[in-house]
Amino acid sequence: MRTLFGLLLLAGSAAATAADDAAMSRCRAIAAGAGRLACYDAIELGAPRAAAPATAPATGALSIQQQQERFGLENRAPKAEQEQVKSLDSHIEGDFDGWGPRGTIRLANGQVWRVSDDSQAVLDLHNPKVKVVRGLLGSGHYLEIEGTNHAPRVARLK
Repeated sequence: MRTLFGLLLLAGSAAATAADDAAMSRCRAIAAGAGRLACYDAIELGAPRAAAPATAPATGALSIQQQQERFGLENRAPKAEQEQVKSLDSHIEGDFDGWGPRGTIRLANGQVWRVSDDSQAVLDLHNPKVKVVRGLLGSGHYLEIEGTNHAPRVARLK
C-alpha cells in the first residue's frame, strides 16, 4: 500500500514539475519586464498559469526635465517616481558671498536648498556654477561650488 501511494505521489509531482516548467517557459518568452514579473508571480502564488500579456502598460516614466525638477524632493514623491537623476547642474545668480549653518541658497533654476550641516564658508564669487549631487548610500545631497573645494550638505526646500 505504501508503495502504491509513493508511486502516485511521485507521478503527481512529475506532472506538477512539467506544468511548472511549461509555465516558466511561457514567462521567459515575455519581453516586457512587468508582464514577465506578473507571470512569475502567478506561478509562485499558485494562481492560474495563464501567461501575462506580452506588453506591459506604460510605467509613467518621468522625462529628464521632470526628474531634474523633482531632484531633491524624492522623499516627498511616491516610490514609483523616486530617484532617476544622479546630479543637477545650475548656477547661483549674482554675487555669492558664502553660507552659514542652516542658510538657504537659491539656484538660477528656482530651486531653494538649505544647508543641513554645520559648515560655513566666506567666498567672493560671481554667478558660480554649482552641481547638486547625491551622497553615497542615500546620505543626502551635497552642493559642489565651482572654484572652491567646499561642498556643504544640503536639503531641498522648494
